[in-house]
Amino acid sequence: MKTITYTIETVQPVKVGSQASQTDVQHAPDFLPGTSIRGALLAVYARKMGLDLDTNVTERRRWLNGDTRFLHAYPERNGARTIPMPCHLYAQKPLMKLFDSGSSMELPVNNVFENRLEDNDKRVSYGGFVEFGSDGRLVHHTVRKKFHLHVSLKERVYQLFRFETIEPNQTFQGMVVNADDALVQFLSTMQGQPLFIGGSRTSGYGHCIIREVTCWDQAIDTVSPAGNKMYIYAVSDWLLRDEFGRPATDLTAERAAKLIGSEDLVLRASQSAVQTASIGGYIDKWRSPMPIVTGVQRGSIFAYEIVQGTVDPAKVHRLLLRGIGDRRVEGYGEIMVRSAADLTVSSIIRIRSQTSPSATFEGSPALTMQKNEDDRMRLARILKRGQQVLLQGKREEGVLVLWGKTVIGKQVNNSQISKLIDLINAALYKVELHGESAIENTRQDVLDYFRHLTVRRDGAERSNQRAREQLERFKVDHKTIIDFMINFIQGADEPIFDQYFGTGHDGSLTKDEKYIQSLWLLQHYLRFVRRNRKHQDVRDGVGTI
Repeated sequence: MKTITYTIETVQPVKVGSQASQTDVQHAPDFLPGTSIRGALLAVYARKMGLDLDTNVTERRRWLNGDTRFLHAYPERNGARTIPMPCHLYAQKPLMKLFDSGSSMELPVNNVFENRLEDNDKRVSYGGFVEFGSDGRLVHHTVRKKFHLHVSLKERVYQLFRFETIEPNQTFQGMVVNADDALVQFLSTMQGQPLFIGGSRTSGYGHCIIREVTCWDQAIDTVSPAGNKMYIYAVSDWLLRDEFGRPATDLTAERAAKLIGSEDLVLRASQSAVQTASIGGYIDKWRSPMPIVTGVQRGSIFAYEIVQGTVDPAKVHRLLLRGIGDRRVEGYGEIMVRSAADLTVSSIIRIRSQTSPSATFEGSPALTMQKNEDDRMRLARILKRGQQVLLQGKREEGVLVLWGKTVIGKQVNNSQISKLIDLINAALYKVELHGESAIENTRQDVLDYFRHLTVRRDGAERSNQRAREQLERFKVDHKTIIDFMINFIQGADEPIFDQYFGTGHDGSLTKDEKYIQSLWLLQHYLRFVRRNRKHQDVRDGVGTI
């Protein structure tokens, strides 16, 4: 059995649910769940191998019922997988307010395992993920997420639903533990391949790419405690049960000694830093939620004193591979064993995200007076956010303007509109990845696609003709959608952008950023047409042919 590590890059927003979701609001976790990754990989594997898991016992054990564990994918920083924010740190409330507001980039903390808590100390509960630095400082990271509003039309009653997604252009690192040779070989072939995680993949969500697949002969983390202190760190949520099978939130000293020690090991529970979490789930096959139980929250730390005996490194290694508690194959129950020196922290620092080239303000009289770098970055972020809100409003206006000029035939199949959306999505991905140098290539891709519909080919002529005839019945501003898109994509970086977004940007947007904004407008318009065409009325030139 081997351990596999890999990275996942999010190309599109990823839509996955969390325990905090409600009837009209779906929150997203700040990581890629192991169950979602396993399901996405299993779909690719079953399609390649032509499997039926209901009858194939071997494959079912490999993926679902065996010892193979698909751990959660946490944010990657500096080539390593970060870990959840620990629960053993406290700080003064006034200093936390400065840190929260962004006025301070570093927060001095008090380690509850080493120092007595002072008056006005408050637990540092930012969530997110951290890197342990060699200088005793924690580097705190958060995952970028965004809320979206979905409007569904049922029986002339609008239903609003908000859902949260993990934003694109982020990198996560995941692990598969206890993988056999067949799984190792399959994941090796997935390197550089697309993987769709979560829901709504046909609406522009879930596209990811797997990279840096690496196979190890043992668990990566096999650190054993040093001295007479030992700490067990919850790297993911735990679902524990006591001797009577009831949900539990305490890892007793007796149970910990059996898990990691020799027969004569005796542990004494010390002051711990533990928080609880409500853990549930959803069974897609049954279309039913799982019962919600109380478990141990990730980042919790159990502390013990070694009274006698020794810790067995082989048992520690086995515990790291197997995990602890229920639902371990889904990423729960991940564990680390640490010594006191590993948890010594003096402060937390927050790394601010880099601003894009469009948010530079050199030469601005107001900002040249700002000598404080934090103020410069804060103002740049505020202006960038305001600019994004303005562009989003212009984009929504542009969609409605184009919709008012749209005439679409009943014969036009939604699959043809979806192909146009995929074409724009591919262009967006290329430009966001390669910048201005990819603009001409994306234009050529669009021209090649429409040229493909007009070229006579053996065996494909009939289907091409049918698709072309459908698109000719889709008209925008008295032009077929083919002519409209060709004209649109040719001028997307300058005249088209100025037409729909205006010219008052003072050169703050680069050529490729303007091109991307125009493509986003076209993509949103096509998605709007696909979603609303069955509700449109035949009036004022808007309707069906």
